[in-house]
Amino acid sequence: MDTIILVRHGARYDYENPEGWTQLAEERGLERRNPPLSDFGKQQAILTGEAVVRYLAQNDLSPESVSLVSSPYHRTLQTAQPLAQ
Repeated sequence: MDTIILVRHGARYDYENPEGWTQLAEERGLERRNPPLSDFGKQQAILTGEAVVRYLAQNDLSPESVSLVSSPYHRTLQTAQPLAQ
């Protein structure tokens, strides 16, 4: 049986700090539509990675291969990193 685990990115910095993100993006020349994760989103990404490991262990699953597919947005790459580890 194949198991597919889908994960959505963590909380976005701009949703928690809308005015702060606009200012930060302008100061650093960043795309306003490509915010990083908030601190809470980073914690969510770590906890999600840990939850996936627990799920695999509890269900006696040992992946033969892992494919990680992510959009190029900063927040999705930041979410994927703990999962990849």
